[in-house]
Amino acid sequence: MARITGSVALGHYYKDPLLVNSRLRLSRRRPIPRKHHLNYDLASLARQLPYLSQATSQLRKRGEIAHLCCNEVAIAAIMKASLVLPFMVAAAAALDLTVTTSRGRITGHKAPQAENVYEFLGVPFAKPPVGELRFAPPAKLGPVSSSAAFVADKFTGGKPVDYPEHTPQFQKIINAFSNTLGNPVGEDCLYLNVWSKKTGKKNKPVVVFFYGGRWSIGGANTPFYTGKYLADAEDVVVVTVNFRLNIFGYPGAPGESQNLGMQDQRLAVEWIQSNIGAFNGDSSKITIFGQSSGGLAVDFWAYAYKKDPIVAGIIALSGNAYSFPLNTLELAAQNWYNVSEQLGCGAQGDTMKCMRQANWDDIRAAAAKVPPPPGTSQARSQPPFQATIDEKLVFSDYYERAQAGNLAKIPYMLGNNQNEAGYYKVPAYGQGKILNQSVWDDFNLECFTCATALEAAQRVASGVPTWRYVHHGDWDNTRLYPTSGAYHGVDLHMIFGASADVSGLPEVPAQTKAKGNIQKAYAAFAADPVHGLTKKAGWPAYDPKKNTLIELSLNNDPKPVYSKASNTLPTTLKFVPPRQFPRRIPVLAFPEQHKLEPVFETAICRDGVGDYVGTDGGVGDNVEDNVGKTINRWGVVPPVSLARISVVFEGRWLAVATMTINYGQGTPERPSKGYVLFITATVMVIVSGSFVMARMGQRYKSQLFGWDDYTIAFSLFCSIILTVTINIAVLNGYGMHVKALSHEELTTALGWFYGSQIIYKVLLGATKSSLLLFYMRIFVGKRFQMMCWACMAVVIAWSVGSTFATIFQCIPVAAFWDKSIKDPKCTDTDAFWVAYAVINIITDFIILLLPIWEIRKLQLPLAQKISLMGIFALGGFVCATSIIRTNAVAASVANKKDSTWTFIPRSTWTLVEANVGIICACLPMMRGLLATCMPCLERRKSTNERPSRYTYPLDSGSHTWVRSDGVVMSSARGAGTKKQVNDSEEEIFAMEGRPRFAKQDGIVKQTDVRMEVDERGQQR
Repeated sequence: MARITGSVALGHYYKDPLLVNSRLRLSRRRPIPRKHHLNYDLASLARQLPYLSQATSQLRKRGEIAHLCCNEVAIAAIMKASLVLPFMVAAAAALDLTVTTSRGRITGHKAPQAENVYEFLGVPFAKPPVGELRFAPPAKLGPVSSSAAFVADKFTGGKPVDYPEHTPQFQKIINAFSNTLGNPVGEDCLYLNVWSKKTGKKNKPVVVFFYGGRWSIGGANTPFYTGKYLADAEDVVVVTVNFRLNIFGYPGAPGESQNLGMQDQRLAVEWIQSNIGAFNGDSSKITIFGQSSGGLAVDFWAYAYKKDPIVAGIIALSGNAYSFPLNTLELAAQNWYNVSEQLGCGAQGDTMKCMRQANWDDIRAAAAKVPPPPGTSQARSQPPFQATIDEKLVFSDYYERAQAGNLAKIPYMLGNNQNEAGYYKVPAYGQGKILNQSVWDDFNLECFTCATALEAAQRVASGVPTWRYVHHGDWDNTRLYPTSGAYHGVDLHMIFGASADVSGLPEVPAQTKAKGNIQKAYAAFAADPVHGLTKKAGWPAYDPKKNTLIELSLNNDPKPVYSKASNTLPTTLKFVPPRQFPRRIPVLAFPEQHKLEPVFETAICRDGVGDYVGTDGGVGDNVEDNVGKTINRWGVVPPVSLARISVVFEGRWLAVATMTINYGQGTPERPSKGYVLFITATVMVIVSGSFVMARMGQRYKSQLFGWDDYTIAFSLFCSIILTVTINIAVLNGYGMHVKALSHEELTTALGWFYGSQIIYKVLLGATKSSLLLFYMRIFVGKRFQMMCWACMAVVIAWSVGSTFATIFQCIPVAAFWDKSIKDPKCTDTDAFWVAYAVINIITDFIILLLPIWEIRKLQLPLAQKISLMGIFALGGFVCATSIIRTNAVAASVANKKDSTWTFIPRSTWTLVEANVGIICACLPMMRGLLATCMPCLERRKSTNERPSRYTYPLDSGSHTWVRSDGVVMSSARGAGTKKQVNDSEEEIFAMEGRPRFAKQDGIVKQTDVRMEVDERGQQR
C-alpha cells in the first residue's frame, strides 16, 4: 500500500508568524534510507514527532545530516507546533490530506470555498486507454511502490468527444450550461475525483455520480458537478467519475467487447469500493446516481450486475431503461465500419489493429461525420455511438426482466424535471427546428414522465424500496430563458449546490432552503437506502395508488408536496371516453390536430402501471393490448404497432392509440418481405388442413383408417407447427434486412427459422411415407410391395439423417442463431441445402412413377386408365414445387449474410412444397372433387339398357376378387341370380369394404345394379 499526501503549511491553520511558510527540510551528504523520509505536513506531524527526535539523533551520529535548512526558525516552528498538537489531532484525525490507497500516496488539498472539505482531483482508477488498450475493456492499474506518490490537485484527463452533430450555437450553449469551455480533450480520461469532509464520522456514506450527455459529451471537470458543497453540507463522500464516450466508449466493433464506457464505470466503482476507506468512506454504503444517459447507466446496473451489484443504492435522474432508443449490434457495426473506412482501415473484417494505430483526433473527426440513425422523435436525435444492446450489459427485454423481478433489488430513487424539454429546445433551435408545443409535451411524457412512472411501478411490484420525485424549481439563477421552467439537468444545481458558481448569480433564500432539503434527502438515502428517506427526510415510499409522488419546489416552494402521478400531466391533454374497449374509465387523449388517421382506434389500459405502450417515439416496450397481442420495442415488429404515445393517469397506463395489425409488412425505414411468407404459410396450412379433414371424414364414414391416414394426420400436425414457427420468425424480423434488426431480434428470428428447418424435414418424410403406405393398400403385388418398402426405407433414412444434420449444422448448436458466438464449427450449409433439395426431387419422381407403372397393367378402358394415371400424376405438382424451391435455394446461397431478407423466396416455396405434398396425398380420397375435375370418372347413366357381364347372387354381400398381373380388382355382388341391367358403373381406387381374406384394400371395380319389377312382380 502507498499514500496520497496533501500539503498544508503550518501557519495556514494557525496564522502564527513562526509557522507561516515554515517547513522542515532535511538535506544529506549521502542518500538517506527510505525509512527516514519524513513528511512534515501538519496533519501527520503529531504521529511523527517521537520518530523525528529518534531519527534525527541517529542521523547526526552517522553524519547523514549536514544542517537543518530552517535552522532555529524551523525548530521553533516544530516546538510550537507540539504545543497545539492535541487540538490539531482532534481536528484532522478524521481525514488526512495524505491518504493511502492501492494507487500509492495521494495528495489532496482543501477545497476552495469549502474549508472543511478536502478534494482529491484526477485520481486514476485504470490504465490509460491508449495504444493497445484503445477500444478495449478498462485495465486495472498495476501494483505500485509503497512510496509512490500522486498529487491530486487538479482535474486530469480529457473527454474524447465533441458532439458530432453540433452547430456553433449548440456547442456554445452546451459549454455555457456545463461550464466546460476550454477543458482539455484526450483519450487518457479514466480518472475520478473525491470530496470528503475532514471532520465528522469515520465511515461516511458514499455517493458516486455518472454525468449525462447522450453518451457523447460530458466530463467530471466542471463546476457544475463539483462535490464540495454536497460533502460540506452533509456528512457524505462525493465521487465523480470520468469514463469514455462516443466512439471511444461505444465503438461497436464487431466481435469486440461493447459498452466500454459502462465497463469504465464498473471498474471505477470497484476501485472506490477498495479504497474509499482511506477517504473516510464506508465501502458498504455506496450509492451510484446518474443523470440523463448517466441515469440509463445506473438503471442498467441493476440488470447487468444482478448477482454482484457492489452498491447499496441507485438513483436515476431524467433517464432510465425506457427513456431512449439504443443501438443494435448491427447498427453499431455499421457506424464503426463507416469510421474505419474513412480512415483507410477497411469497411469489413478485422479493422481493430489499424484503428488502434490511427491518430485519436482523426478518429474523432471521422466519427463526427457518421450520420445519426433515422430519428424516432422530432424533439431529439439518436447519437451514432452510444449504449449498444449486447445482452450482457445492455439488454433488449427490460420490460420482461422488470416484470419478472429479474434484477438486483437495490433501493431505488428516480426522478425527472417538470419540463425536461426546456433544455432540449435550445439545441433544437440551434439546429433550426421550431416545433409545436404539443411535440414537446409528447416528448416530456414519452421519455421522462411515463418512462419514470413505469420504472418506479415495476420496482415497487418487485418489492424494491422505491421513491419517485418530480422537480419543479424555476429559479432566477438557473433559468435558461423566460419559459425554460424546470428543464433537463436543472435539478443537478440543487443536488451539487453550485448554481451560484455556474451562473454567477446568487441564490435566493427559498432556493437555498430547497437545495438544503434535497441534499439532506440524498444524504439520508445514501446513509440508509431502505429507511433513510422516510425517517430523516419524510419522503414516502412510492405507491402508484397513493399520494406518494414527491413534488419538489412546486411553485418554488421549498416544502415538498405529495400527490398522485396524474398531477404531472401537461394541461394540453384532455379526457375522452374509451372507444372499442371494455373498461369504462377515463382515458387521456391528445388534441385532435395531433392524431393520425387510424385503421381503428382503441384505448390501451391495463390494471396497474406495469404495462406500457410502444410508440413511434421509441419509448414503448412490450405491452399486451386488448386484442391479446404484444407490441415489440422500437419498431413495427408485429402483430400490433402503435402510432401514438401513452400517458399515465392515476396509476394506469392509458392511451388513445392508432393501431394497425402487422403481419410482417414492415415500414419505409424497416422494409420487410416477411408478409409474403406469413400469408403463404397461413393460406397453405388452411388449404392442406381442409383436404386432410375431408379425407378423415370419408375414412370415418367407411371405418377404414390405416397407417397412411395416421401418417398424413401427423404431416398436417407438422405443417401447423411449421406455420407457427415461420410466422413467429416473421414477427421477430425474418423478412427484414439483417442490418435493420437488433441482436435480440436477429437471434429470435433465426432461432425460429432454425426450428422450422427441422420440422420441414420431418414433415416431408412423413408425407412421402403416407403416400407409400397408401400405395401398398391398393397394389398388392409382391414386387410392388417390395419396391414400396425399399423406397420407404430410403425416405425414412434420408429424413432422419438430414434432420440430425440440420440440428447439428453448427457446434455449438446455438451458433446458428446467435451470431455473437465466436469461432463456431459449422458445416457447409450451402452444399447441404442444395444436395437435400436435389435428393428430394429424385425421391418425389420415384414416388410419382410407382403407381403409374402399376395402373397401366389394369384391365380397364384406356380412358379410365389415363384418368387414373392423371390423378396419381397430380403428384407432379410436388415435383414442380421441389424444382422451383431448389432454384430458390441456389439463388439465396449467394447472399447468406443478409439471410433474413434473401431467404424469403426459398422459405415461401418450402411451405408451398410441404403443403402441396399433403394435398396430393389426399386427392385420391376426394371422390366428389375428382368427379367434377375429371368427368370420365363420373357415374355414367345410359338410357339404353344393356346386359351386365356379371350375374350376382341376390343373397350375397361378398366381393369377387380378380387379379390381373398382380393388380387386385373386385366386383360387388347383389342378391339373386337374375339377369340385370347396368345403370351405372364407377371405378374407384379406395375400397369401401374389405374382404375377409385380403390384406390390402385393392382397386375396386364396382357395378351398381338397377332392378325393375313389372306389375306382375316379375323382375326385368
